[in-house]
Amino acid sequence: MKILRLPLRAVFGLMLVLSFGLSNGQDIHFTLHQMTPLAFNPANTGGFYGSYRLSGLYRDQYRSVTGNGAYQTPTFSVDLPVIRGFKETDWVGVGMFFYSDKSGDAGLTQSTFKISAAYHWAMNKKGNNILSIAYQTGSLQREVKNPEKLIFEDNLLNSSDPSYVSPDKNLIDTKKKGFLDHVGGLKFTSKYNKTDEFTIGIAAGKFGKPNWSVMTSGGNYEVDPRVHA
Repeated sequence: MKILRLPLRAVFGLMLVLSFGLSNGQDIHFTLHQMTPLAFNPANTGGFYGSYRLSGLYRDQYRSVTGNGAYQTPTFSVDLPVIRGFKETDWVGVGMFFYSDKSGDAGLTQSTFKISAAYHWAMNKKGNNILSIAYQTGSLQREVKNPEKLIFEDNLLNSSDPSYVSPDKNLIDTKKKGFLDHVGGLKFTSKYNKTDEFTIGIAAGKFGKPNWSVMTSGGNYEVDPRVHA
């Protein structure tokens, strides 16, 4: 019975550690989730009391180590509640967000522009228990802006020959490659009073395992589905 007395943070921490074994890939990440509400769960779209919400964040990391090859990620979003739902206590929110993530001297860039809509259903008359259901879609693109700066394994193995050129360098696709992403989101919010609330949610996207390799041939980089909870 002692486990029932564990703090809520400890329980969630244990769940996070156990989930590492299921990780298949890595997306861009931010430590300030509240500054990028639409990037993680479309159910956040219009999920607030107000006229509109503007959110922006700029991440610049490892510049002291890599110089111009640092991670640079500007992101911006706007969302707002627009109309009432089927009941007076329900409402619909719409929004959009954009980000561009650049890393490395070769300028590996990932960018997206997505739109989202969410229906917020008040589960009781007071409207303090809300279930939000959302859908989000948009294009996700990737490109290598400076392929001439790439260094391959065989370049290092033949470093004694300055005239050596890796055959892989000619296989880099200099055009943008992308796919249409569809994301579904679900969130439950329970408000205890004017200042305290409990929120839990889950979102999933990137279905179909699209091939996102930056090579014109021979590349097979399948994007695994993403689940964020």
